[in-house]
Amino acid sequence: MIKEEDKILLLKDEYIHLQEMYEDVDKRGLTIKNWSITVCIALIGIGFKTSEYLFIISFIASIMFWYLESLKRGISYYQANRIKQIENMFSENNFSSEAPLQIYTNWVNEFKKPKPQGGSKTFKYFFKPVTYMPHLFFALFSLLCFILKSCGIVEISMP
Repeated sequence: MIKEEDKILLLKDEYIHLQEMYEDVDKRGLTIKNWSITVCIALIGIGFKTSEYLFIISFIASIMFWYLESLKRGISYYQANRIKQIENMFSENNFSSEAPLQIYTNWVNEFKKPKPQGGSKTFKYFFKPVTYMPHLFFALFSLLCFILKSCGIVEISMP
């Protein structure tokens, strides 16, 4: 049996670790957005000079980056739940209800709950503005460029 003082220290350490993981999702989201912007702008730029099919590749790339970011944010949903549990223990000064060091167990239990509380949260985060921008913009812009170049409306000549 763990002494209450040790339990409090372990819960504090678990909370700090979870908080760092949760904040890391935003850093990863920015990295994914940066890659998405870089890849899409490069493909669109080259697409005007060469083939309009690069716009379709840009469209697919933006959707893939969008999905990847949604997946990462969906996974963080369950970390937030454990953070709330630990915060409640500290605010209520009740440490007997939960065991420390339960990140994995809590994540699996929350994921296995029936929907809408459980299951994958990727689809939920797919439609949040924090996730879909700028991916949606580049997906739509890529399609527009494909249509305009395919119809001969926009043409950039090579020097």
